[in-house]
Amino acid sequence: MSRIAVGVIAALSLCAATPAFAQQSAASTTQLNARVVPYGDLNLDSRSGADTMLRRIDNASRYVCGDRTGPRPMQENGSVHACMHESMETAVNDLGHPNVSDRYYGNTPEVIVGDEDGDYAYPGKEQ
Repeated sequence: MSRIAVGVIAALSLCAATPAFAQQSAASTTQLNARVVPYGDLNLDSRSGADTMLRRIDNASRYVCGDRTGPRPMQENGSVHACMHESMETAVNDLGHPNVSDRYYGNTPEVIVGDEDGDYAYPGKEQ
């Protein structure tokens, strides 16, 4: 069976209702934006592959959340950043790859070596 080559990132973005649509329900002003994030060409077990995947997810999050350059009102800025954070986290969790998740959450493995006497060597510890 071939490897699935795409993941999907989705984020809800609230569209501003104009006064002409003021009588419509709030549900009708919610729109689902999605962006396909390909990763079939990546080795997600490698650091560079996981980092590339995270950059692709970040770019897709910016797209679906409406991030743009230039000045914008603080409220819009906060909404965009909240949307990006939520969509990034959702995409990483939906992907479910341990290396990508570890890179996203900043987890790094730590090895502690001990001898029979109970003396332990920690990375960076002077002996």
